[in-house]
Amino acid sequence: MRGLPHGIRPWLVPASVSAILTVLVAVAANPILVSGTSMEPLLDPGDRLLVSRFVTLARGDIVVLDVPHISGYLVKRIVALPGERIRIIDATVYVNGRALYEPYVHGPWTSDIGYNGGLEVTIAPDHYFLLGDNRDVSLDSRSLGPQRRTAIIGLAWARAWPRPVPLAHYPL
Repeated sequence: MRGLPHGIRPWLVPASVSAILTVLVAVAANPILVSGTSMEPLLDPGDRLLVSRFVTLARGDIVVLDVPHISGYLVKRIVALPGERIRIIDATVYVNGRALYEPYVHGPWTSDIGYNGGLEVTIAPDHYFLLGDNRDVSLDSRSLGPQRRTAIIGLAWARAWPRPVPLAHYPL
């Protein structure tokens, strides 16, 4: 640190660490704005999520995805993984023949779109079946189909604003 003015030296290390952390957060924890109601009551329009791009995904995770031909990002929950079989009968989701326990679903849902007819589908490799928690208003895999891993931006691991909290993972 020779040649630096004496007053700059105490600030050099903290400023460098701050700059490195800012870059890491911008790359690894991308903030995303929630714009719809498909994840209510857990997430509301205007909430800001921290999204990690470098994670292994699991059932119950809340993810952010970028679907072609849809403006903005979608926020959904993973309910079925690659290779699993999914069936929806009378608003009950079955994965590999077992009904999922879904305490996060917003009230009883009645929307009869896509898969809600008992058709059993095996999720293709590198694809995920995603549903919103507020099923009656959610645009999700029931109408869009299972989504490729490349469409998933990352795991929403915390709500940063307006009420900062970590998002619960539901191992199902």
